[in-house]
Amino acid sequence: MNYELARKLKDAKFPQNTGIAITSNNVKFNITKTDILTDEMCYEPTLSELIEECGKDIEVLCQTFPGWTAYSDDPENSSDYKSGIGNTPEEAVANLWLVLVSIKKK
Repeated sequence: MNYELARKLKDAKFPQNTGIAITSNNVKFNITKTDILTDEMCYEPTLSELIEECGKDIEVLCQTFPGWTAYSDDPENSSDYKSGIGNTPEEAVANLWLVLVSIKKK
């Protein structure tokens, strides 16, 4: 995951936990509970954490050419799917989470 996507997650209030953080120059490092994330640092969530935050809204995660796509039912129309696309499963689910959060804000 790159900094831009991690920043979007942080700005959309994705939980900032301990683990891998990424800086604005795309340097990654391990953070502990005693470390404090500065404004330019963002937490890089695991695939499990991303799926957990999507909850029951995530329906399918599949490898598509050339990357990955995560799908969710639209809460208002079950025949209309929302999706997130990325080069990795983490990026696809992160992008789906961002779509779901934007829908819930409306």
